[in-house]
Amino acid sequence: MNRLHFDLAHQKLTDYLLHFCVSRIHGTRNAAVERPRTFGTHAGFVSTEVPEDPSLLHAGDLLLISGHRNPLWRMAWLKRVKLGECGPEYIVQSTQGEGEVTCMHNVSVSFFHRPTLAQHPEWRWTNEQHWFMDRWLEAVMQHRDTRLIAPMMPVFFGDSVCLKARGRFGISDFRPEKTINDFREMTQDSILSCYDELCQQLHTDKVLKATPTEVDL
Repeated sequence: MNRLHFDLAHQKLTDYLLHFCVSRIHGTRNAAVERPRTFGTHAGFVSTEVPEDPSLLHAGDLLLISGHRNPLWRMAWLKRVKLGECGPEYIVQSTQGEGEVTCMHNVSVSFFHRPTLAQHPEWRWTNEQHWFMDRWLEAVMQHRDTRLIAPMMPVFFGDSVCLKARGRFGISDFRPEKTINDFREMTQDSILSCYDELCQQLHTDKVLKATPTEVDL
């Protein structure tokens, strides 16, 4: 069985945090003052004021972990919390590499803003899943006219994937979908065939006026 790698997901997660969750100094004139004006943060990590209470944390939380010196475990996905003799023990999974699982104790944790986390399922994708998303979007954008019907972000369930499309400009709320058993077996032709089938479902539903989708090469 091939090992799973999560480095691309970790990279996208880190990029988001650095760009949108870290305060930035407003203007170069504020750079040297003791308390500069800052901007840019709208979501971040929530400190657990009572770490002994495991109900504050949920399985699947993205944790910021403090109190240790291993940079590979600065962030991790929470699998569960158990109470040990020396306090809470956190069973966590690494956000990068092969998703190694370990148990940590005698550390402090903060959990990431959950509504924002829910908007980014790609932070849990494997490298293979990220590569497939790039293939899906690239194939459709290069070989089909997507001005009226846009391909959507895939939804993965292990090896299977659910592909969707939507009408642009608020034409319809109907979003046809198709599930493929193993995304790794899809070729460019099967990807394009799937997109054409989704378009046909929109046409059949009489949401859009039928129009050619192929791009003249």
